[in-house]
Amino acid sequence: MTDLIPSREKRDAIVQEARELLREQVPNMAVSPGACLYNAWAIIVAAAKHDIPLRLYGGTTIWECMTPENDDGVSAQQFGYVWEEGPHNLNLNGILLARVSGPNVQELSAGRMPEMHIWAGAENSDIIVDLSTKDWPAQTRLIIGRPWLAPQPPDYFWDRRAKLPRGTVFQAHPVATRVALMLLENST
Repeated sequence: MTDLIPSREKRDAIVQEARELLREQVPNMAVSPGACLYNAWAIIVAAAKHDIPLRLYGGTTIWECMTPENDDGVSAQQFGYVWEEGPHNLNLNGILLARVSGPNVQELSAGRMPEMHIWAGAENSDIIVDLSTKDWPAQTRLIIGRPWLAPQPPDYFWDRRAKLPRGTVFQAHPVATRVALMLLENST
């Protein structure tokens, strides 16, 4: 059976392969909302070359961006992308998506990625693989205009859910995952 969490050296090598693939295939992709889709795709492709089966997940991810010691009682302590379900149905490319929120319907109808995060993971396990973690401080600054006042996230995360930093949430949603797969299919 393949080790879904290989040695640190092997993980580093696979992540490097994924980032090289990303630079080759999507050269203009900068640190921006939506880059997570391509990061997830690249790590899935690179891991497959090493017989490590990963799949795409979409949903909610939240990271603590301010420690309790830095809490001013006003600013957000967490930053993330939250997938919201809603009462709407959306027919997108002939596929009916149920329980989509109004803002997500608007974004998808315009061909844009709705508010959500996309990562890779091993099916039927608690393993999360996310190459976007290094970008969270820059995203926090860009989107909400606040500095990151918590420990720096890792360059990437490839481990079991229990190893996530305190206050971190990865919650996959079936509809968000279907949306992520459609977005990836439409971008290739």
